[in-house]
Amino acid sequence: MNMPIQGRTFYMMLASSGMRIGELLELKVGDIDLAADPARISIRGEYTKSGNPRITFVSAETKEFIEKWLPQRAGYIENSSEKTKKTLGYDKVAGDRLFPFSKNVAQEIFNNAVKKVPGLFQKDPSTGRATLHPHVMRKLFRTLLGKINVDLTEALMGHEAYLTSAYRRYTVDDIAKFYSDNEHVLAVFSDQTHVAKLKTDLDERDKLIGGTLLRMQAKSDEQEKSIEQLRSLMATMAESLQDPESREKWQATKKSAEERIAYLKRVKRET
Repeated sequence: MNMPIQGRTFYMMLASSGMRIGELLELKVGDIDLAADPARISIRGEYTKSGNPRITFVSAETKEFIEKWLPQRAGYIENSSEKTKKTLGYDKVAGDRLFPFSKNVAQEIFNNAVKKVPGLFQKDPSTGRATLHPHVMRKLFRTLLGKINVDLTEALMGHEAYLTSAYRRYTVDDIAKFYSDNEHVLAVFSDQTHVAKLKTDLDERDKLIGGTLLRMQAKSDEQEKSIEQLRSLMATMAESLQDPESREKWQATKKSAEERIAYLKRVKRET
């Protein structure tokens, strides 16, 4: 991606969250919870078109870009403030916005990246405007995730008609799970996020199967030991039998022991 780190992070967030450009430009650093899984974005009502607050999420690969951008943000603010001061004669106050730049700067970053790809940058002859614009990121989000669940996708995007219904039918955890289960369709650079999730699931399954097999083996060993003990007891009793009466009692005990051995063997086969 032919963009500086702030541009890459900005457009990765648009593509993986479904946010409007204006919402993302207003987003504060404190509105992001990177410790959540998936990383959670709290969009305040004052940022949104409808005035309603909502939550959305960003993918694991987008989270990595945010983590790279945050340590460089202060340096960007300092440099841009110096440039503004030289140009306008006063300092620029960036505030605590995650992306301390204007919509025009965001558009410029996008256009510069598009122009670097031969044949990609074109203008509409009638309007003179670029045919490819940042809003395609939001459309991409709707197209990819909407194929799976249109109601939840539209709610994440902030379409008012879906918000009330979605939050009434689903909990925040339900929506987070939906996003987490399907974020691989939003992968930009690779499908490694989905691969990593599958690997984790398989590892957990292997542990579960391994533990079950160990318990089954222990149970089998215990049953085998019981069988051997019964056989040993039978042999000892057989050697001690001398009179017919004792032999008759022995036959009854032997039959009971043999039935016990048969039962243990059957249980062992079934497990």
